[in-house]
Amino acid sequence: MSTKLRQVIRLLMVLNRSNRGKARALGNGGLLVLLSTELTPPTHTVAAAGPWCSKVAKKNIKKEAVDRLSSFVSLCNCPYPEELCKFSDHFGPLRFAHSFQVDQDCQQLEIERFLHRFSLVHAQITVIFKIRNKEQTHQQVFSAKSTHSMVGRAIAMDSTAFGQTLFSVRSLPSCSRMHPVSGETLPLLLSSEAVEAGVCGEVSIATMAVLGPCMKQYPNWPTRISHICISFTVQRG
Repeated sequence: MSTKLRQVIRLLMVLNRSNRGKARALGNGGLLVLLSTELTPPTHTVAAAGPWCSKVAKKNIKKEAVDRLSSFVSLCNCPYPEELCKFSDHFGPLRFAHSFQVDQDCQQLEIERFLHRFSLVHAQITVIFKIRNKEQTHQQVFSAKSTHSMVGRAIAMDSTAFGQTLFSVRSLPSCSRMHPVSGETLPLLLSSEAVEAGVCGEVSIATMAVLGPCMKQYPNWPTRISHICISFTVQRG
């Protein structure tokens, strides 16, 4: 991935950590990484909002950020300011927002892996990765795991896999959240071998389906299932 992008995000974290004072815990918020492929050379935008990065909004910290960024990247204006407005509407005032040019092609998979690892370390931060040009927008959201109550159990779900919205275009953004639907509970019979081995009790399979991305807001738009993933969770007791 772009070394400059990694350096900018690292600088943001260093500035935030060094000015956090004695507070150890970080608040919630968002991190936006926007890549514009319409221009040559491509432009990256890194923006942060929310309580987790409130300290970097101080005037002296902002000046330090610009001075340090200018030493290794070519700063420029964001080609899509409306994306910053959308991000700010959802997460609050921008605490950090800088755009810069890169002299290499977009290595999308490497950027996604880096941001996914970042989101696992900083689970309280919702990370949004967007690639945009004139025709369409590709978006992937990396967020903390959510839980769904099912048959008296809490099922943890990672919405990252459902945040990739190939459908999205500028005027028709799709929902990246997971919307689970519980199915029927199917009772199972223990085999004679299991009973002879001393296994007793009730055994059942509870079903649940999750469709992503959610297209409920576009009921008349033709859709199809591109692939199906099946997983099993064993609950005991």
